[in-house]
Amino acid sequence: MLHAPIQTVVILGLAKGAIFALMALGITLTYRAARVINFAQGEIGTTAAFVAWWLIAKHGQPWVVGALLALAVAGLIGYGMHRFIALPMREAPRTSVMITTLGVAFLLFGIELKLFGPSPETLPTPFSGSSWGIHVGSFVLTPIYITAMLVAGAIAGGLALLLTRTRFGLGVLASAQDPASARLLGIPANLVSAFTWIAAALLGGIAGLLVAPTQGVFFAFQMSGLIFFRGLVASLIGGLDSLPGAVVGAIVVGEIDSFAGFIFNRSAGVPELVLLAIILVVMVVRPAGLLGAEVAA
Repeated sequence: MLHAPIQTVVILGLAKGAIFALMALGITLTYRAARVINFAQGEIGTTAAFVAWWLIAKHGQPWVVGALLALAVAGLIGYGMHRFIALPMREAPRTSVMITTLGVAFLLFGIELKLFGPSPETLPTPFSGSSWGIHVGSFVLTPIYITAMLVAGAIAGGLALLLTRTRFGLGVLASAQDPASARLLGIPANLVSAFTWIAAALLGGIAGLLVAPTQGVFFAFQMSGLIFFRGLVASLIGGLDSLPGAVVGAIVVGEIDSFAGFIFNRSAGVPELVLLAIILVVMVVRPAGLLGAEVAA
């Protein structure tokens, strides 16, 4: 049974959806530009969270310093994937590239275990010691959730403007389906690839920095199993080639996850089963997703 006011569950779903949207936007951006699902997206977020924790909690650095250096590491991972995977495998089947990104996820998992250990850790928030928040029924919308919602909205809007109102953005969108058109727009294919992988990695890193404090503790491979899965579901529901669809799908997934968590609060794994069932239905009824374009294979 639902043991919380409806508005509480809805607001929590929106807050969760904001974090899922960051992951979904990164997944969709990579797929839109390179026709590849980046399975390392979630683990880049975990790595960023560990780097931030190491600097902030272990070495007493300011939160902003830890976050910026964590994002720098995420960006370097994204550039490395562009340089050593996307470019050498440009002519390879897309399936092979996706499997390679899965290998990167497990490589990052191993590095996390080696450098930081298997023990769960706690990442402080930039609002540590602050007691303010927005009360909705019995639920308090904490500053980190509010930040996630604002950041997700700003990034979604910024990406939409960049990709639809600038020549570079149009080149990014054109590069996957027609690389020649991108070159005619004056956008080098290498620059498009570098932007895509770095931007997606940064989105994964931001998601990791925002979700780690909300979970209480985080550990190696957590983001891959928790946030990446939900981000991928959001992308599939909204449409893998639609950035607005990624946001819409993330809100849907956030609400489903929130309601399932409250209704089946004593049954672990039920939210995941519900999401999998919904994905099966969406893939059968509308394989392109709610806002994706129906394109012939």
